[in-house]
Amino acid sequence: MAALRKSSNKPMPSFLHKVITIGIATALGGISFITHPEYVAAQEDHHSPKNTTTPQPRSPTTSADEYIEHFKVPTLTTKEFIVERLLNQGLENLSQQNMKGALQKFNQALLMNPNHERAYRMRGDLLRQMGDNRKAIDDYTQAIKKNPNFSTTYVSRGEAYEAVGKYPEAIKDYTKALELYPEDGFGYSYRGAVYSKLGENQKAITDLNKAIELNPSRPEAYLYRGNFHAKLGDMKKASENQPQVATLYQKAIADYHQAAKLFSEQGYMADSAKTLHIIQALQQRSVPVQAIQ
Repeated sequence: MAALRKSSNKPMPSFLHKVITIGIATALGGISFITHPEYVAAQEDHHSPKNTTTPQPRSPTTSADEYIEHFKVPTLTTKEFIVERLLNQGLENLSQQNMKGALQKFNQALLMNPNHERAYRMRGDLLRQMGDNRKAIDDYTQAIKKNPNFSTTYVSRGEAYEAVGKYPEAIKDYTKALELYPEDGFGYSYRGAVYSKLGENQKAITDLNKAIELNPSRPEAYLYRGNFHAKLGDMKKASENQPQVATLYQKAIADYHQAAKLFSEQGYMADSAKTLHIIQALQQRSVPVQAIQ
């Protein structure tokens, strides 16, 4: 997996799965939920197949009681309440960088409800951050069995497959995610990076260009496209076509500069600094340029 996609020297990664702790007051018995970008995204319809049913307009004679019923928070059973509390305690532990405590809470929640799809995703994310990608794959697989129409889970499992070197499986998952959510820039950038590793250059550049077209504010797409151009430049260094090599390096440097700029603007200073270091090495050509793995 790309070094700048995850920072191995930190308890939590500096990019993509960075926990954001935002207290949200709810009506569920005073539970305070701590949200994470992925779990917020889980509620967004665009990650799942579109509902093409035309909504029916509400009758102008709808009573106040019917409005209240429509927006009423579902009543939780005692068991459901405890499970949700355990999950949120786990997220609180994550906000304090207490991974072992978070894992314990997620384990307890799944013991109480082994059919809780979101809990499998949450534990899978945590296991992946802890470096246990094989167990994370198992959890994502369980989550997919419970809900096969949520694209983010396929992206997450694809990253875990990629981390253990199972590139065909990763590509399959990224492709499935894109079938469910074709507007996803992450799916294209991650799949493009894997195609590049496999030497499928045309597929790689097509995906990376598409990722940038869909969302030009995501730094990882520029980072991976920079890797792609730098790798091609390295491969062609022994050829006599030095102008072509120079052009590839220039394209790589331009992409790296844009990635560093976006990382910095979005608050990922360590990733920005690493990218600038790659640019320096490429410009100096004092050492072989190493594409970020």
